[in-house]
Amino acid sequence: MIHKRDVLKTKILGKMQTTAIQCISAPELDATMLEIFPDKSFTVRIDKTLKALQQHTSNIFAPLTMMWAKIQSGLKSKKRLRPKKLRKYVEQAIITLGQATAHFLKERRSMFLSKLIPNEAQAKEDCE
Repeated sequence: MIHKRDVLKTKILGKMQTTAIQCISAPELDATMLEIFPDKSFTVRIDKTLKALQQHTSNIFAPLTMMWAKIQSGLKSKKRLRPKKLRKYVEQAIITLGQATAHFLKERRSMFLSKLIPNEAQAKEDCE
């Protein structure tokens, strides 16, 4: 299944490499933490949310890194750097930052609604 966020990322960033967040996993809960959080699904859900937020935020680095590389190569070659060449990367960074911000806002709203509405599925539906 292709996620909507992946389609948007591909349309905006094209074949540009983004940071993979595969090494991040939820910490194991010890006995004390299990007393505080008896519902383990809550911490797994929070970790999943944070991982998604981190991925959205890290997508911003792809165009910024490309722009930095262009600037560095321009400085090394002593050629005049044309702002038009950097425009694409600035646009991509701004768009991916906007996506990350929208995702943060949606998650904040979803978390708030989940406290007000006991049915988590209904809270998520109301958020979208």
